[in-house]
Amino acid sequence: MLLTFKPHVGSLILLSVVGWLIAGRSSFGRGVLRSVIIAGVLLFILGFLADPAWIVSYPKMLLNYQNEGNVAACSECASLPVWLSRWFLDGSLAYAAWIAIALLILFGVLFYFIRSMFKSPELLLSAALLVTLLVSPYLYNYDYLLLLVPFAVLIHRSYLIQRIIVLLCYLVPTLALILYGRNGNISLIIVSAVMMFLVYAGAKNRVIDVRASVT
Repeated sequence: MLLTFKPHVGSLILLSVVGWLIAGRSSFGRGVLRSVIIAGVLLFILGFLADPAWIVSYPKMLLNYQNEGNVAACSECASLPVWLSRWFLDGSLAYAAWIAIALLILFGVLFYFIRSMFKSPELLLSAALLVTLLVSPYLYNYDYLLLLVPFAVLIHRSYLIQRIIVLLCYLVPTLALILYGRNGNISLIIVSAVMMFLVYAGAKNRVIDVRASVT
């Protein structure tokens, strides 16, 4: 569904999940992959019932939509690359795209050193969601509903102090948006960064525990 309406939001998530299923080499993973492929083929075929020329019209719609007023300027975007572009550069979406690439490389390097965390589907999915929220330039505040997934994962896996932090991360943006409207969007970015730190710390601790149990 995410890939259908917002490919820039769903792509990394899909690639991460598919990569995990392939790397796991389990009967469960093979079964899920078959189901995903069958569902994809069915959706591909059903698309012709809705619009016989959807293969051409859908990309054209996406491109034309991006050229509309506030979308082209990203005036209502609530993303880290856009905010950094506004603070330190000319605020253009072009600079935001370069910042997004730099952030993606940075997160890729960080998680490379703890790549064994990818054996945990919960941490992998949480990391993919948070990287998407911190890297994608074109995001509105409602896209941050994806934070509910790492919220649930960290509440379940963390200690008391971390649970308190997660709860605050849930409440603060809610109050900020109620009190300040779109000016409170910065709280969503800050919360995403805090959640990324918690996920990275949890993944790193997991790697240390695994190494300790092996030795």
